[in-house]
Amino acid sequence: YRYKMQHSKDINLKEVIINENYESNRYGEKTPLIAYELSEMVGVGIIEEDFKTPEFGEDVIVGAIVTDANLDELKYDLKQGKEYINMPYIPNRMLNKANTLRSVIENIARQNLVSLFGVAPAQIFDSMVPILKENLNEDELGYGVIDENRKPQGKWISKIIKEDVKICSPKDYMNDARSVIVLGMNFPGELIENLGLDTSKQIGTYAYYTYQTIFELRFAALEVANYLNKLGYKTLMTENMLGIGSKVDNPRGLLPDFRCNALEGVAAGLGEIGKNGGLLTPEYGAHQRQIVIITDAELPYNTPYNKEKICLECGNCISKCPMSAYEEKYFTISIGNKKVAYPLINRYRCDWAKKYSLNKDAGHELVGNKTHVELPNEGELNIEKVAEACNLRDEIMKRRSVILEPCIRYCKAGGIKHKR
Repeated sequence: YRYKMQHSKDINLKEVIINENYESNRYGEKTPLIAYELSEMVGVGIIEEDFKTPEFGEDVIVGAIVTDANLDELKYDLKQGKEYINMPYIPNRMLNKANTLRSVIENIARQNLVSLFGVAPAQIFDSMVPILKENLNEDELGYGVIDENRKPQGKWISKIIKEDVKICSPKDYMNDARSVIVLGMNFPGELIENLGLDTSKQIGTYAYYTYQTIFELRFAALEVANYLNKLGYKTLMTENMLGIGSKVDNPRGLLPDFRCNALEGVAAGLGEIGKNGGLLTPEYGAHQRQIVIITDAELPYNTPYNKEKICLECGNCISKCPMSAYEEKYFTISIGNKKVAYPLINRYRCDWAKKYSLNKDAGHELVGNKTHVELPNEGELNIEKVAEACNLRDEIMKRRSVILEPCIRYCKAGGIKHKR
């Protein structure tokens, strides 16, 4: 795509409209010649027998917008063979100004549906990693259970896998990392208000929004990363930078859960950590997902969130958990000058419901999935017991599981009203 702009004082709209009337036989009576004329004026293409562009030839659709906004002007002479700019235009003299670069990539992100944008310095995470490793079981992070029976229906046959998941800082990904960009995208408030009600039994749309929100975040991050790459910067996108998040079940496959990139969001000034371990923002409470872009670009950064407290201390995230996964114990982690109380959560208990859909109160019962396996009475819960329980998943609906995420559904932070 190319963005071309020209000041309206250079365009005689009356003349262009007249041309549409008497020259329309060149293209056919219904052809919108005014868009072609304007496109040629600003250098998008050339009117010959047909309208053509250097990138796509005749296979292109063009449109025009007239506005009183004072936009930067870009002139381009196709006949002189000057190289076109294949990115949103800003004057070259401004590209090296960090404030301008940040504002440009934020604009790109927001044009791609991003509702939260923040930047943290890469070095702020260096001191966090040892504390996380000291207090969390890093060995548990990579364990998972998959179904060896690939058929959409039939008995689940458990296989334990171990992925190489480590607690990492940005410099573990990129030696010269300087900035961590955090993009967030919220769920609609009305969706949350009606989620899982007895009257609506609405949950499928939430599963869809979870999937689509994460995919839209990926697209937005890709746009930002591509732009930085064109300026010569390195980028790397990750949905779980520190490595301490988990997954949530979905008909489209396992997706990053709400704890992924939560501490990263705090470091980028977006919000605070809730008692559920997820990101709470003043705008949307617990109802958003995040993605991270690591880059060697030096960008102006936000300070860690240190404004009015967002958590209302209602305790719903703890009381509504069907697995009693919250230990109500915390350890302190420093994010710059901010002290954060991070909750200890029994990972296997949480994943029993959220990742593996083994408890009907997680929400999948609302779509007819009959899977419900009680926790073992004896011994500590481990991946072997999770794998054994997965063998009992509903043979018809094993691939059709939607999760309510009660610990964020009933969170009252961020101004979301709740009907139940």
